[in-house]
Amino acid sequence: GAHYDHVGYIKNHAPGEDYIYNGADDNASGTAATMAIASAFCAERQHPRRTVLFVFFAGEEKGLFGSEAYIDHPLFPLDSTVAMINLDMVGRNGADTLYVVGTSRSPDMVRINEEENRGVGFTLVYGQESYLGRSDQANFLKKGIPALFLNTGEHADYHKVTDEASRINF
Repeated sequence: GAHYDHVGYIKNHAPGEDYIYNGADDNASGTAATMAIASAFCAERQHPRRTVLFVFFAGEEKGLFGSEAYIDHPLFPLDSTVAMINLDMVGRNGADTLYVVGTSRSPDMVRINEEENRGVGFTLVYGQESYLGRSDQANFLKKGIPALFLNTGEHADYHKVTDEASRINF
């Protein structure tokens, strides 16, 4: 999953001033990555044994409203939902580093993530658990569904009008 909303625009701005929060990293990068992963799944001849749902949320920036609405009205029963992976801000900083949040609540997913990473070679960074409640995985965790939040870390353009596509590390 990923969220596609951002914080909007500066209402009182000077003429000619950049006033739109584009949200290229937060969180167009997460939605683009989720769409790319969905496309790769669709291209495979062999389908996964489990149903995989790719979901996009609105209202994350205003209070995790989209993921809360999904949890309240899921497409599939929550008791058959085995995990959630949230991609939020995955387009900046080092191309080989991935912050993994949720380790304290989802140790089996951490183990699987590390096993799968052996073939990829990311530098996995832990210890960001203060971010656990700050994105859409939080609502899944509240319902006891294991979840990881993957991101490439905060940067100077976080929640600023300078979060532009030209700064994304594709």
